[in-house]
Amino acid sequence: MNVVDVIRNLNSATQGSRVFDGQIAILLGWVRRTKSVVDGHTGETKVTEQWFFKDSSEAGRVPFYTSNLGCALQLAQELCPQSRLGCAWEEGKGSARIDSDRYIQAASPQIALCIAALMAAARGGYFSEPAL
Repeated sequence: MNVVDVIRNLNSATQGSRVFDGQIAILLGWVRRTKSVVDGHTGETKVTEQWFFKDSSEAGRVPFYTSNLGCALQLAQELCPQSRLGCAWEEGKGSARIDSDRYIQAASPQIALCIAALMAAARGGYFSEPAL
């Protein structure tokens, strides 16, 4: 999945979700690995998923980019560190803007800010894909 696919998914989202958070995380270098664990009481093998950031050997927790405004803001600041960021709540939706780019509207301010940040980062060459 590339940045354009993730932006499309976010544009059609009706609310934030861990699926979208995972898609953004993968773009940023997070890696999802599965681990088999044997339950000591039942002997049953369970498969769990763990996330690792880039080359880290310690499992981490993917931020709630699409449902937590603080996490969405951190994402935008990471991808666009020298930029002015803004977002707002509107009737039934949210909007966001980075610098003098166009306003982005989405289901929530968090999602709008994620979209705006991903678009700005893609144009700035953050991802190894063609600019939007």
